[in-house]
Amino acid sequence: MSDTTFRIVPDETGEVQEEQVVLTPEQMALLEQRRANIAKARLLRGKAQPAPPPPKNKGGRPPNNPRPVSERTVEDVAYTGIAANPGPAERSAPSREAQPEEVVTRVRRDHRDSGWADLPKHLRKSGWDYEWKTIRVYNEPVDPGEMLEVRNAGWRPEKAINWPDLVEPGSPPDAPIERRGQRLYGRPMRLSVEARQEDLQAAYEQQRDKTMAAASGRSATRGEEGIPSGRGVRSIPISVEIEGLAG
Repeated sequence: MSDTTFRIVPDETGEVQEEQVVLTPEQMALLEQRRANIAKARLLRGKAQPAPPPPKNKGGRPPNNPRPVSERTVEDVAYTGIAANPGPAERSAPSREAQPEEVVTRVRRDHRDSGWADLPKHLRKSGWDYEWKTIRVYNEPVDPGEMLEVRNAGWRPEKAINWPDLVEPGSPPDAPIERRGQRLYGRPMRLSVEARQEDLQAAYEQQRDKTMAAASGRSATRGEEGIPSGRGVRSIPISVEIEGLAG
């Protein structure tokens, strides 16, 4: 850079004249330092005040500058809707035509009425006895004492998991088997054999008592005299005594 400069000075006539001014080396160094300070200040002011952002559209994005999908915000989703970014495709449910069809059958009405208590032989457990017990009469539960007597006799309710043909599909595995006010019970066969022997013994003793009562001429139940006929009529002998003179 030259060490001379020009100064514009107006004269008395109003015309501008140029006057040459010579700067010393000290003045030149001070001028260069000032110029450097001004340039540095301008640079710092430019960094502190960044350029204004470009105008944005209604969705909050600069025009012709779409934001990547990974940088989408909640405002973008609310504005554009889910259809703008549906995400990964989900596996569709199988159609009704693709599902296997159930083989529908029908049981005759007379078979349903007469065979509702029959148990499938292939589902019976070996060495066990089964029996239907009444649990409701006219849609009213029976006396709890009756159910306690059933339990004391060794009977236990059967579960749906062991009789899938007798329950609706989807029934709980521990659900009891109930039909027409009856519930299916099961117990080991040895207990049923013991119970039948007790019943036969009681019937034999009752028949024996009645036979002995008939032979002795007394009722085996009420201890009354005489043996009733088939119609339930009992003959009672009557004696009449007449006092007085005959003739």
